Parts: sequence; C-alpha cells; structure tokens
Amino acid sequence: MKYLILTEGECELGLINVLLEKNMMIYSFDDLVYERAYHERQLTDKIKERINSLPYDEKITIIRIGDKLTDSINIPPEYKEKIVEQIKVCTKPEFEILHIIHKKKINEFIHRKTEIYASEYLKSIDKTYKKTRDYNYNYFNSLKEKELIDLLQKYCQYRRGTHKKEEKAIYDLLKK
Repeated sequence: MKYLILTEGECELGLINVLLEKNMMIYSFDDLVYERAYHERQLTDKIKERINSLPYDEKITIIRIGDKLTDSINIPPEYKEKIVEQIKVCTKPEFEILHIIHKKKINEFIHRKTEIYASEYLKSIDKTYKKTRDYNYNYFNSLKEKELIDLLQKYCQYRRGTHKKEEKAIYDLLKK
C-alpha cells in the first residue's frame, strides 16, 4: 500500500513536510508515492505518471489535506482499481489559527472573530508572517515535537464542530 498526500495549500504542505521529516506521522516517506507529499487538488499528469510507474498490484490511498474539501477528486476509470480509499483531513477553520494558538493569542482572537479573519489578525500580531510553504516549514520546523503535538491537539479541540464526521484532523495522522 502506498499513500498519496495531496495538500490544497502551500502552508499545509510546509507543515506536513515538517511532520514527515520529524517522523511524527503514522506514514513515513517510504510509504508515500515517490516519497513525498504534493501541493495539488487533483491528480495531475505528473502524479498519474508516478502512479503508473508503481508495481501493477500496488494499491493507493489518497490523503487530501485542506480546508475546502467539498470538491471531489476526479479519478479516471483506469485508476479506480488502484486507488482504494480517499481520506479527508480538514484544516477548518483557517490554517492561520495554528499560529494564533501557538502565539497564545487565541482568546484575544475569539473576542474579535466577528470583525476580522484569522489571516488578517495574524498579520496584525506578526508582521513577519507569510502565507508560503517556506515560511510555514521554517516556523513549524523550529518547534520541538512535543510543542507540535500539543499545538495540533489544541487546534483539533478548537475546531470541533467545524468539519464533517468523515473528515479527520492533522492530529489524527500523528503517531501517538
């Protein structure tokens, strides 16, 4: 079994790469299609090519990570036998909430929530914040494993009720 991790955003990809490199996820690089996660919403030609290069009998589970998981992945008929499962990992509410929680500003944000988006609030308290893969990779990579686990657990608790039952949280992908 191989796993294909697809992230909707670059920020999510930065965090997932940190978790993989720190060996904190239930999946390792060896478990992944071509030993990496991808910033894609659909099966691109490049990903299809990589799937085609796997052994014929190799099965794949797709793990989709993002906040807008309402669209479905278009799986061509020739891949229906190979792709056995899709797992949705929801990052609702906004990904920036992770930073706000880490900066211990979540209660302050909650009081202002109706006035301002999380991304705007984060930029107002952290002028260095950038919504990029590199920024998020460096930010989360600077945290110790225990800090990351605690942060993802708090985020999971904060977001309760904002996602569907069939959707998992990033925290659910961690070794425990």
